[in-house]
Amino acid sequence: MLLSYVAHAFHSLTTSVVSPSYFPFVYGSTLHAARVSIAFQFNARKNQHPHSWGTYVVGYLIMAWGGSVISHILLSLPPPQLYSIQPYINYLTVHFFLTAFFQQFPSALNPRILDTLLFPLDAALRVNSIASTVAMLSPISAFSGSINPLLAGSPLTHCILGAVASSGGGQTASMLNVWSDTWSLSPPAFLRGTPVPGLKGWFVGSLDTLDVWGGALIAVIYDVLTGHPAFLGSEGLHTLLDFTDLETSKFFSPLSAKAACCIILSFLFGIRIFWVHHWSIVPQTVVLVKKKKSKVQ
Repeated sequence: MLLSYVAHAFHSLTTSVVSPSYFPFVYGSTLHAARVSIAFQFNARKNQHPHSWGTYVVGYLIMAWGGSVISHILLSLPPPQLYSIQPYINYLTVHFFLTAFFQQFPSALNPRILDTLLFPLDAALRVNSIASTVAMLSPISAFSGSINPLLAGSPLTHCILGAVASSGGGQTASMLNVWSDTWSLSPPAFLRGTPVPGLKGWFVGSLDTLDVWGGALIAVIYDVLTGHPAFLGSEGLHTLLDFTDLETSKFFSPLSAKAACCIILSFLFGIRIFWVHHWSIVPQTVVLVKKKKSKVQ
């Protein structure tokens, strides 16, 4: 029941257009443009110096398209952003609209509320990016003749592409510090680690890098559910899981596999949202209350 409901929502997200006449872009790319714009503007607000229009626009596009561009480059394919103007119209229209909106209503840019309400949507958008990327490695893909068979048949390639599709934009933006008015080069965020020691540090670090390892995990799950040949060989996961009759195995349809992956990633994102925006602030609140009581005494 849940799987069919999510699959139906996923189908609408990736096929329905906002307006056939005035804005003929699917909800999936439009909502992705909006979520990236919200994240970019929130991080840009932390900078004391205003952006130039150049850094503001290009920085946003790097954050939005980093994963897509890097994935295509790894597969020796031309990124759509190099030959089509439609992505620019889609993403920049949304970005400029939300920029004007949050200029008029700055208090609406509240990541705690927005992230808590929209984490299932974030998971769906992330799964759509991952599935679309690894689908290029399918034998029936339109790109199958242009991709090296060694890449298409390697489970490692699928993991790397899943991680890149999921986190490439955010990690590239962090590495270039694009939400600052003066860009600078630094290690990607997932390589910096966490100052928290012990088991708690491992947990926090896992949540901080969820976009990376979660993307790789979802790529593997999607490929296993849809029966990609890379996972059907002598070293594939189906063999490790003892699938004895691969010829008659019933795999998921791509849409059902996306729905299943969306449920899994929503659960992981929900844990991160609860920790970052709700649970982790409780100890600080307790400390502040104790300090106030001690001052009163």
